[in-house]
Amino acid sequence: AANGHSECVICLLQNSRVAVDQADKDGSTPLAMAALGGYAVICWRLLEARANPLQRDASPPHSTPLHWAASCGSADCVRSLLCAHADPKMVDGDGTPLATAKAKGHDQCALLLQCAEHVLDGGTLPQVQLNVENRTAAPVSMRCVRWCDPREQAVDQQLLDAQTARSGT
Repeated sequence: AANGHSECVICLLQNSRVAVDQADKDGSTPLAMAALGGYAVICWRLLEARANPLQRDASPPHSTPLHWAASCGSADCVRSLLCAHADPKMVDGDGTPLATAKAKGHDQCALLLQCAEHVLDGGTLPQVQLNVENRTAAPVSMRCVRWCDPREQAVDQQLLDAQTARSGT
């Protein structure tokens, strides 16, 4: 999982009885390593196989897969983990996943995490402005149910691209 070999991971998950939450010698799970590498397909497959999105690394700073996805800037991994009920408010030695994403300048991840925290606090998802690669899009309504379906994500991206093109930025 750490090297992004999705075919190998899929084969192992389909053809053997692997412990999807088995930590390596450094105390990291396959899900944590896939999230750190930004391998969204592998994260999704491991989550489908019931990998625990809340499991912390055994060694400091005791990060969760969501912390690692936020650290590497993979919005797709963040989205998959949130859909699997990863807790965006869990704190590791460096803070929350949102704090990590902001500190590393990963705006798209920070936006997803901010929305997830807002929903956990009982709010509704706000109209937001995305600024990705110095482009500002028109306000986009983000709905949590759409985060979980890759087909809907593609539609959302097409709509965002169309809005960006129309606004001329």
